[in-house]
Amino acid sequence: MIRRRRAFAAAALALGLLASLVLLEIFFRLYDPIGFRVRGDEIVLPRGEVVRIDNDTWPKLDPVIVHSKNSLGFRGPEPPKFFDRALTVVV
Repeated sequence: MIRRRRAFAAAALALGLLASLVLLEIFFRLYDPIGFRVRGDEIVLPRGEVVRIDNDTWPKLDPVIVHSKNSLGFRGPEPPKFFDRALTVVV
């Protein structure tokens, strides 16, 4: 009787763990909290993104910090209109 109860409890625990792992896998496939920039075999950069940070913690930094990305996904100014004719260096 005790063995059967322990076996049932172990099976219920294993089934619960399996179900929770399956639900977590489904959740993380739908919502990516970390935001990986590699999909398959290519790098995906965030384009046109502007993040504004209100700083009230570190007095030596600016009170408002703006982190922006251009249309290529890099920081800095927009590329020239005729990008293929311009000398560009990515460092």
